[in-house]
Amino acid sequence: MAWGQDRFIRPISFLEGLPTQTIYDIHQGPKGYLYLGTDVGVFQYNGQNFLKLPAPESWDNNFDNLLHDEAGNLWAKNFANQIFKVTNGTLHSVPVVQKTLKNYGGLKKFTVQGNWLYAAMDNNLLKIDLTTEFATTILSSKGQENTFYSLHEYQSQVFFNDNQRIINQEGAIQSQSPKGSKVLEFTFFNDELFGLNRSLEGEIFNISTGQLINNEKFPKGTYLYFFREIENNLYVCTNKGLFLIDTKNLRVGSSLLDGMRVSDFIQDREGNLWISTLDDGLFFIANAPLYTTELINFRTDSRNNILSLTFSNNNTLLAGNNKGTIFTVNSAGEILKTIESQLQNEVEFIHFDSLTSTVFYTQGYFDYPQARNREEIYFSKKITPDGEGNYLIATSVGAGLIAQDLTSHPSILFGSKFPLTSFSTTAIPIYYILDKRTKTVFYSKKYQLYYFGSSEGLVAFDKDGQEYNFFSDDSSPLIVNSIVEDFSGTLWIGSQQKGLLAIKGDKIITEIPILEDKTIVPVKKVISNGDYIYLIGGNQLYQYHIPSKNLQLLPISSIFKGININDLRVWNDKIWLATSEGLLWTFLPIAIPIVHPKIHLRKVSSNNQAISLEEKLPYGLENLEFQFDIIHYRSMGAYNLQFRTSPNQDNWQTLPRGQNTIIFAKLSSGTYQLEVRALIAENVSEPIFVNFEVETPFWKTWWFIFLTIGMIFTSVALYVRDYGKKLKEKETLKAKLLDSQLKALRSQMNPHFLFNVVNAVQGLIFSNQKQDAAQYLGKFSDLMRKVLQQSDKQFVRLEEEIQLIDLYISLEKRRFEEDFEYLLDVDHQIEKNLIQIPSLIIQPFVENAVKHGLLHQSNSKRLCVKFTLDSDEKSILVVIEDNGVGRKASEIINAKRKGHQAFATKAIETRVNLLNQSLTKPITYFVEDLINHKEEGIGTRVTIRLPFTYEYSHNS
Repeated sequence: MAWGQDRFIRPISFLEGLPTQTIYDIHQGPKGYLYLGTDVGVFQYNGQNFLKLPAPESWDNNFDNLLHDEAGNLWAKNFANQIFKVTNGTLHSVPVVQKTLKNYGGLKKFTVQGNWLYAAMDNNLLKIDLTTEFATTILSSKGQENTFYSLHEYQSQVFFNDNQRIINQEGAIQSQSPKGSKVLEFTFFNDELFGLNRSLEGEIFNISTGQLINNEKFPKGTYLYFFREIENNLYVCTNKGLFLIDTKNLRVGSSLLDGMRVSDFIQDREGNLWISTLDDGLFFIANAPLYTTELINFRTDSRNNILSLTFSNNNTLLAGNNKGTIFTVNSAGEILKTIESQLQNEVEFIHFDSLTSTVFYTQGYFDYPQARNREEIYFSKKITPDGEGNYLIATSVGAGLIAQDLTSHPSILFGSKFPLTSFSTTAIPIYYILDKRTKTVFYSKKYQLYYFGSSEGLVAFDKDGQEYNFFSDDSSPLIVNSIVEDFSGTLWIGSQQKGLLAIKGDKIITEIPILEDKTIVPVKKVISNGDYIYLIGGNQLYQYHIPSKNLQLLPISSIFKGININDLRVWNDKIWLATSEGLLWTFLPIAIPIVHPKIHLRKVSSNNQAISLEEKLPYGLENLEFQFDIIHYRSMGAYNLQFRTSPNQDNWQTLPRGQNTIIFAKLSSGTYQLEVRALIAENVSEPIFVNFEVETPFWKTWWFIFLTIGMIFTSVALYVRDYGKKLKEKETLKAKLLDSQLKALRSQMNPHFLFNVVNAVQGLIFSNQKQDAAQYLGKFSDLMRKVLQQSDKQFVRLEEEIQLIDLYISLEKRRFEEDFEYLLDVDHQIEKNLIQIPSLIIQPFVENAVKHGLLHQSNSKRLCVKFTLDSDEKSILVVIEDNGVGRKASEIINAKRKGHQAFATKAIETRVNLLNQSLTKPITYFVEDLINHKEEGIGTRVTIRLPFTYEYSHNS
C-alpha cells in the first residue's frame, strides 16, 4: 500500500480502552485476534475490548516478539529474557527453554518451527528440541563486534544476522553486507536481501546488490527500527515516523505519523493497517476509501471538531469547527486560509452568498475571500436567501426575515401580520415571524412558501401571512433538523422523530423511517445531488434514490463508530464529511471491500461461573450466558448479533447493537444447537453453531421411571388386593343383607298373596259354587307349587314368571266371573326360556291393577299384560294396562275403607330399591293414568323396564 492520497488514520486511545501508549509489537493470530506486546503486558484485542493475558511467572511487564506456532499457540518474550507460551489464556514460562537460555546471555529474538525453537542470543545461535529438551548451538561468536542481532523466517527456513553476515539455520553464511555497512536488521523482499543500520545515520542498503538507498528524505536524527512488508511494498519503522522505501528507484518515499516513534506496522486479514508507536499508542487505517485532509485531529495541537460545511464560488470548501474558526480547503484537502472568531462559539452553520461574496456564519459575516470586513453578530442557527432580496434567519429565540443589505426593511410584508423590530442588539430590521426556538429555515421558490422548523413543529407561511402546519401520520408535530430542495422542487425534510419526509407545498407526500435496532433515529442533515438524497441518520450515512424510492445504508458507515458525523456535502464526485475527527472525504460511488465478520465463542458461564460444553449441562441451570467475540475491526463493534436455537426457533433474534452475550434464563432438558451470526450494515456473516445438551432430570430418566412405575404397580397391586378384599367382604355382607331383606319381603308377600287367594275361595264357597271352588283350589295348588319353587330365588326365567302370572290372573278371573277378560301378549323375539329377570316384580303390579282398578269397575273388566324387547336389547318392557276406575277414584274408595293398607305398592317400591343396589342397570317403572275427553279416569297403564340376563350367566 503506497500512499498516493492520505488515508484516514484513526487513533486508538484510552477512549477505546487502550491500556497504554507504549506498544512494542503487534501480531495477528490464526483466529483473527490482534495481540499487543506493551510495557504493561500482553493484550488480546477483538476490535472492542483489550483483554490482558495473565503472566504470573513474569519478572518484567515489557513484552515483544509475539508469534503463533503451527499448532496455534501464542508465544512471547519479555525484556528479562523469559520466553512464554499461552496455555488456557495465561502466559506460562517454558521450563526447558528457560533452563537452556540462562547460560547464554541476552536474548535478542526467537521463533518456533514445528518442535524446534530457534533463538538469537548475544553470542550464540541456538535451536532447542521442545520434545526431547535437547539444545544445539548453531553458531557461536566472541566479542561485541560479532554480536547476533535478529532472526527472520523465509521460505520455511530461519536466518540470523550479526553486524556483517546473514546466516542460515545450519550456521552457513548466506550473504555478506556491503563493505563498510553494518547489518543490524535485515529482511527478504522480492527475493532480495535488504539491511539497515540502526544508527542515527539511517543507512538502508540492498545486501544482494550492494546498493545503498538514498535516505535524503529522512529527517535529521532518524533512528531505524525494523523493516515491514505490506502489499508488496517495503516500509521501515523509525523514531521519526513510518517510511515507504522505493526499492526500484533506491530512495525513501512518503511517510506517515511524522515525528512519532513507530514500533510496528502490520496488515490484518481484513486488509486494515495497524501502526503501533512507543509514545502515542495505536493507529488504525481501515480498508476503505476514506481519506483525510489537513484538518485531521492527531496532526494538530487542538482538536478540530468540524461541525458545518458549505461551498464558495472559487472551487473551495468552507469548514467551521467547534471553536468559532472557519477554514477554506481546496479539493486536495489542503488548508488555504484560517479565519478565527473572537467569540469562539460553535460554527453551527455557514452560508456563502454568491451575489455579494459574503460568508454568513453563526458568529457573524465577512467578505470572501479576503475576510477583511468582518462583523461579529450572533446569527445562531441558520441563514438562507429567499430569492426576493431577503434572508430567512433561525435563532435560538425565534425566526424571521431580514433584508439582504442588512439595513432596509424586508421586501415581503406577510400582510402586515408580523411585527417589525430590530434583530437582537443590532439595528437590522426584522419581521419576527416565530417567537419559538428555531433550528432551520427554508424558502421554496416553486411553492412560494417560507418554512420554519421550530421546537414546536414545522410551519409554513405564504407571502400573505397564511399559515400552514404540518403533522405526521400519527398527528404529532414534526421536529425538523434539516431541509433541502431537489431538482423537481420537492422538499426533503430530515426530522428528529419521523425519519426522512418529502413535502410538496403544504402536503407531506412521503414518510421514510430511518431505523436502527428497530427504532427510528434522528436525521440530522439532508443534501440533494441529482437523483439522490444523502443524509445522516443516527450517525450513519444513507443514500436515497428518488426515482426507485430505494434507501441504502452506505457500507462506509461502519467505520464511524465513536466518530460524530455533523455535516456533509457532495463535491467533485466526492462526499465531504464534517466529523469530530476532522474533515474527511470519500469517492462517489462508494466502493468498499466486503469483509465478513468472524465469530468466536469466548466463554460460557452461569451466574459468573465458567461452564464447559464438553459435558451435559445440569438440569435447572439458570442464567446460561454465551459470550462471543465478533472480529470485524473496520466496524469496531458496530454490529448486531443474531441467533436462533433448534429445535425451538425458526426466526432470527436480534440483539441490540454491540451486545455480544446471549442469555437463556432457563432451558428444559434436551439437545440444542445455537446458531449465531453477525450483521454489519447489510453484510451478514456465515453462522457458527454451538451444540450442547441439558441433562434429563433424574425423575425423567429411564431407571427412575421404571422404578417409579414398578413402585406404583406394586402399590396399586397391594391396594387393589386389599381394596378388593375389603370390597368383596363389603359386597358379601351387602348381598347377605339384601338377600335377608328380600327373603323377609317375600315371606311377607307370599302370605299376603295366600290371604287374597283364601278370600277368593271363601267367597266361592259362601256363594255355594263348590265345583268352581274345587277347580279354583286346583289352580291355587299349582300356583303354590310354583311360588314355593321360586321362593328362594332372586332371578327366575321369564317363562316361569309368565306362567305364574297367568295362574294368578286366572284365579282372579274366577272372582269376577264372566265380566273379566285378560290377555298375556309375549313378543316372539323374546327367548323367554333363556332370559332371567328379578322375581316377584311383575305380580304386585298385576295385583294392583286387579284390586285397585278392576275391582271397583262395574262394567266389563279388561286386563292386558304385554312383554316386548327394549330397543337396547338388554331390557324387557312389560306394559300392564287395565280399564279400571283409575288411581284417583281408587284412592277415594280405599280411603273410606277402614283399616285398608296398600301393601302391594309399598312392597314394590322397597323391592325395586333393594334390587337396584345390586344391579348394574336399574329397574324402572312408570305409571300413567288413562282418561277420556271428560278427563274421567278410564284405566291405568304401568310400564316396567326390567334388565335381564341369560340363564348361563347366573349358573356360571
